[in-house]
Amino acid sequence: MERLRKLCISLALILPCLQWTTCFNLDIDKPYVFSGPEGSYFGFSVDFFQPDAKQSNILIGAPKANTSSASTVVERGAVYTCPWQKSSDCTQVQFDNTDDRKNNEGLQMEFKSNQWFGATVRSHGEHILACAPLYQWSTYSVSEREPVGTCFLKKGQEVVEYSPCRSKANSPEGQGFCQAGFSIDFVKNNRVVVGGPGSFYWQGQLISDDISEIITRFNRQYYTPYSNQLTTKSASAQYDDSYLGYSVTVSDFNADGEDDYITGVPRGDKALGYVNIFNGRNMQSVLNFTGTQC
Repeated sequence: MERLRKLCISLALILPCLQWTTCFNLDIDKPYVFSGPEGSYFGFSVDFFQPDAKQSNILIGAPKANTSSASTVVERGAVYTCPWQKSSDCTQVQFDNTDDRKNNEGLQMEFKSNQWFGATVRSHGEHILACAPLYQWSTYSVSEREPVGTCFLKKGQEVVEYSPCRSKANSPEGQGFCQAGFSIDFVKNNRVVVGGPGSFYWQGQLISDDISEIITRFNRQYYTPYSNQLTTKSASAQYDDSYLGYSVTVSDFNADGEDDYITGVPRGDKALGYVNIFNGRNMQSVLNFTGTQC
């Protein structure tokens, strides 16, 4: 009787946390196995890619891949596309194969080696967003390097760079250690969202921009302003080292027809961690909760 009572109590505590749980079967007898270059961390990130009703592929990130022997960039990273339910080989998706840019004086302005491109990858329709959160660029009159992170957005054959933290708000106090693209997702109203857990002395940050603006405003300059950007802001020092933006996903939590942003803050609340939900219309905090509140 006592054992039954404990079981009932346990179920009463666990079931509320499992109300959205679903189950599915995996075909362990006939798996599809894909492989990439040795030592490339092939499989670090994955997503489905369905640009139309006739195509169904898998995107696979390999953030330590060496993609070109002719380039000075070492371990640039790569994203591969692999056909779903077919035996043909994976092929590399072309994003960026340029060397590090230099300024008019010939000084190196960006550092793509070991940038971990492909650490995150997501797709939505014909769009693919892939990021290099450890990408660095020069600041303070080329005397320092900061890991602001950068991403590339691909639509068909068109590829544009998206680096929202490569801004004038440099230094650790600003977006200098942002690592934009550490987490990413697509939003249903034609937007993307990226997490930058290193902004503002590692308080962390979410940044969301309109896809059409990312494409039309791309100008190959270091700074690209966006007129419809949504971001979380810097807070007081007690929120330093919280890592907001470490993970991110979206859904309509308040039934207003707009996707809201949900992000993990793994070192917040004295390193206990919590999850924060931000309104999709204005990036204002709606709710935060910990695992003990599940």
